[in-house]
Amino acid sequence: MKNNFAAIQLVLPVAFFFTYIQALKAQDSSDKKNAFALWQSQEITIDGSDKEWQQSHSFIDNKADIEYYFSNNDSSFYVCLKVKDELTKTKILNAGLVLSVNREGKKKQKCSILFPIKNDEIQVPQGPIQDLKTMQMLALINAKKYQIDGFDNGDGLYATNETNAAGIRITIGFNDSSELIYEAEIPFAAFYKKAQLSTEDAGKPVAVCITVNGLSKPSMPTDGAPGGGFPPPPSGGAPPQSGALRTPPGGGINGGFEQMNRLFQSTKTWKIIWLAKK
Repeated sequence: MKNNFAAIQLVLPVAFFFTYIQALKAQDSSDKKNAFALWQSQEITIDGSDKEWQQSHSFIDNKADIEYYFSNNDSSFYVCLKVKDELTKTKILNAGLVLSVNREGKKKQKCSILFPIKNDEIQVPQGPIQDLKTMQMLALINAKKYQIDGFDNGDGLYATNETNAAGIRITIGFNDSSELIYEAEIPFAAFYKKAQLSTEDAGKPVAVCITVNGLSKPSMPTDGAPGGGFPPPPSGGAPPQSGALRTPPGGGINGGFEQMNRLFQSTKTWKIIWLAKK
């Protein structure tokens, strides 16, 4: 009887450990709604680089084509987004991304950061698109403003080189693999009603919402065709639907018109993040 009891005592911690490991692995699934933040033991430099996140655990959101990283220390919550998809990069840089946090773990947008701010001077080209990177680079050069709303202090519009009363830091850039990197530091004092976490905060949920705005649909030219309408696509076949962009032969985005229409579609993803504690 004593041997059986000892065996149970040994099995329970081991079983819990493997359950925890399986939960971590499950975060890689795009339909996993919850995630564990990692404890941020070293200072993060908010510089648009993912080099400090290389060893961090991430998970993929296939709906938005974004890879996520979340971490925290006693005083701040950190978010890093990595984007490979060219259409998603173009949407973020040209139409903006809204990052929202809710300290109660509820899927209600209370505290939000809009960055970059949409630049109406950069228009979606109305002709064939060979390469979206030109749009991305123009938008990155003009990504100079962000807006915060709903935080305890500092709500308003800021230039990226300005500080705000909430202590939020945010930037965007490209890594050596041409992936778009979005980094943000949000002090707990700005939204969590306390400046420092305590042991009782370990494992408590914070709801995070990431909204990628779609571009506004341009007015498509008729190219002077009698009676209006679209010219035939390069490969022949039916004309594109209203709002679609044409791609040239041998260029553009794989998938043609359907893929290009993704530029005008917004995505919204909620994640429940369980806070870490040293």
